[in-house]
Formats: sequence, structure tokens, C-alpha cells
Amino acid sequence: MTKQRLVLLTAGLFSPLTMLAQGGQGLSSGLMGLVLFILFPVFLLNFKLNRTGELIISIVYIVAVIITFGVLQQIANEDNMPTINIAIVIAPVTIVLLSYLGLRKRFKKV
Repeated sequence: MTKQRLVLLTAGLFSPLTMLAQGGQGLSSGLMGLVLFILFPVFLLNFKLNRTGELIISIVYIVAVIITFGVLQQIANEDNMPTINIAIVIAPVTIVLLSYLGLRKRFKKV
């Protein structure tokens, strides 16, 4: 493993742990977001889309995550933590899968 990969892996694994300074309330949400961010490229390679389709799906994923976190910041964390955790996972995944179903015929890898 190269030095750059080791540094990126270490930073990626420990960045959600900085949420412990806030009492650890956002730790589970941060870890779920990190897991989705790591798993997304793996699933993207299995979608069998050409580069343009992969780019569109990636942009859709990033926008879905940004909108989801933007909407969820208006909700009180302590009272609604299970709802927030479910929404962090379900919303981006659902939007990406629906986008894939709509784009798969047009951007199918030949």
C-alpha cells in the first residue's frame, strides 16, 4: 500500500470519529454516510453504464446526499436520531436506483 493510500484510508476512517467531540450524537450518521460513500464506487462499477452514465449517476448521488443532509439539519437530532439515520441511507440510495432505472437503456455500456 502506497503512502498516499494509507494516509487517505486513515483520514477517511478517523474523520467521523471527530464527531465524538459533540457527544457522539452524530457518530452513527457520519459512519453511515462514510460507508455509503465508500460503497458507492463499488456499485457504480457494477451498473454497466458508459462513462457519461456513470458521471450522471455520480452527480445525482452527490446532489442527493447534499439535499438529504440539508433537509435533515433542520430536524432536532436528539429526538429524531433513528429517523435521521434511516433517511441518510434510504434517500440517496433510492434516488440513485431510480435514476439508474431511468438511464440504463440510454447509457448502456456496449
